[in-house]
Amino acid sequence: PIELDTMEQNINNQWKTIYQQDFWQPIQSEKLTVAPLPRSLTFHINTPLRTKSQNHIIKAEEFSFSHLFKNVLRRISMISAFHQDNLLELDYKYLNELSEKVEIINKTLYWKELSRYSTRQKRRLHLDGVLGEFTINTSDITELWPYIWLGQSTHVGKSTSMGLGQYTLNQ
Repeated sequence: PIELDTMEQNINNQWKTIYQQDFWQPIQSEKLTVAPLPRSLTFHINTPLRTKSQNHIIKAEEFSFSHLFKNVLRRISMISAFHQDNLLELDYKYLNELSEKVEIINKTLYWKELSRYSTRQKRRLHLDGVLGEFTINTSDITELWPYIWLGQSTHVGKSTSMGLGQYTLNQ
C-alpha cells in the first residue's frame, strides 16, 4: 500500500505544508477587498456562461442582468455552505428582485457552440453558452455590488468545474 506522508501546496510562489502525518493544516484565506462601486460597469464574459431559467437555457438574445446575478448569488451561497460550514443569511428574494430592476445599457453578447465527448457517458456533452460583454448603470446596485465583485473569482452558471462562467469587470 502507498501511504501519504506529507503534502505541500504552492501558494503565492511559496511551498507550504498542508498535510503531515494524519494532520491537515488549513490555509488561511486572504481577506477579499471589494473595490469601490463605479458609475458604470462592463462585464466581460470570458468563458461560455450557461444559465437556466424555468428549465430553459438562456440564450444571448434573452439574457438579462438578473440571469447572471441569481447564479452569482447561488454560487456564493453554495461555496459558503460547503467550504465554510456557514449558511449565508441573506434576503435572497429581495436581492433577486433588486437584480431584476437593473437594466443593461449596452450589450454585445453572442451564443458560442461548444461541446466535449464524455468517455464515461459515451456521448457528446454540450457546453454552449453566452460570451461577450454588457454594461450596466450602477446607480441601483449598491446592495448587489459585493456579490458581483466576488463572482469574478467563483465562475457562475452550469459547468463551472469545466471552467465555464468566468467573467471579469471593467470599471
